[in-house]
Amino acid sequence: MRARWIDEWINLQGGWHPVGWRSDILSRRIICWLSQAPFVLQDSDGKFYRRFIRSLSRQVRYLRKTLNESRDGWPKLQALIALTFATLCLQGQSGTCAPMRDALIEELRSQILPDGGHISRNPVR
Repeated sequence: MRARWIDEWINLQGGWHPVGWRSDILSRRIICWLSQAPFVLQDSDGKFYRRFIRSLSRQVRYLRKTLNESRDGWPKLQALIALTFATLCLQGQSGTCAPMRDALIEELRSQILPDGGHISRNPVR
């Protein structure tokens, strides 16, 4: 099974964990899971598929609920990117498409300088 590690994570940390569910880590995981979903879910059984989608949906709901608690700067931007990505990829999220898009655009305008660099001037971001 390609998704053994994800399945183990769902079993061990899928409910909630103080580190694994921090918004910066959660945002990154949502982006990674959505990016790799075609590979991870290819040839998976129905049981794993449902567990994966249920866990991913729970994580997205939690991030949306705690978005205002995200630290300003890169963590907030990354959370908005993850939520916008989820809105585009997951069924039943279309109602949040316009608000997420608008929030992401506003955050990009506040964090991206006219020269295209991030306000932190950190080349990683």
